[in-house]
Amino acid sequence: MPEEISILEDLRIIQVTSSAEATVEDIKGSFDTALKLNREKGLTRVLVDQTRAESFPSTLPSLEFGENLAKTARVLRVAVVPSPGTRQNMRFLETVARNRGGQMRLFDSPDAALAWLTDRPMEPDEGDDEYPGSGIEV
Repeated sequence: MPEEISILEDLRIIQVTSSAEATVEDIKGSFDTALKLNREKGLTRVLVDQTRAESFPSTLPSLEFGENLAKTARVLRVAVVPSPGTRQNMRFLETVARNRGGQMRLFDSPDAALAWLTDRPMEPDEGDDEYPGSGIEV
């Protein structure tokens, strides 16, 4: 399976780690698991580590997934650390989700993502100026 799900117990954060090419079904399965953990354990923060991912589904599946994420996961705060190969499609997914009220944001490092998830002060991410509104928290 291209994605592994674990819980960072000390931080109460769901961690999704992608290690290969993730399909739409894999991503939906991880999303469903995160929602299940939200219901069962009250976990609301998700760290998605895609630094080893080789690809991410194209625009149409990303659009559909982003719309679904924003509708059904308003209780989740999702921080994503994309790989260079997934960054463009993840940026699109972030835009779709945030434009529909979802709490999703891309980061350049796991440390910056964890800082946002735990509300610790952090420096702006590299490249935030190329995406209008990426510094606005929802």
